[in-house]
Amino acid sequence: MQKVKDEFADFFRLVLDGHFYLWLPSEIGQPMVASFTLVFLVMVISGLILWWPKNK
Repeated sequence: MQKVKDEFADFFRLVLDGHFYLWLPSEIGQPMVASFTLVFLVMVISGLILWWPKNK
């Protein structure tokens, strides 16, 4: 006997929706997550540039 599983109703789908869309509608959440990721990447790169020793 096979079991039917609803992939959109389990705990891991809830966690993925939080990571991909911040639990917002996808047309709002996805651009927000992409923007935040870009800002984070710029901050990491600028932090590395400021941290890197000047004599190397």
